Amino acid sequence: MEKGKDGLVIPATVASQLLYEIQGPLYYNSDVTASIEDMHLKIVGKNAVHVSGAKGLPPPPTTKVGITAKGGWQAEFHFYLIGLDIEEKAKMIERQTRAQMG
Repeated sequence: MEKGKDGLVIPATVASQLLYEIQGPLYYNSDVTASIEDMHLKIVGKNAVHVSGAKGLPPPPTTKVGITAKGGWQAEFHFYLIGLDIEEKAKMIERQTRAQMG
């Protein structure tokens, strides 16, 4: 935490933030899957928590996309495609996105 800023960094707040961001024991990214199943959090000082035990696993076989476009706004969205007909699903989402973005 930055000096002079209010807040509380303890294992419970770190775990809460991790679970909010990851929402489960595995975090799927296009390059890697992060496992937090064996993660350990330990207080090592005032507003300081040591995080250990995270593991990197192979990336998922699904597609994850991030799109950036010029405009007056900045936005980001991610989606996962699973199940049958992945290529068709990806093409459909691309068509819809391009149509909405102009």
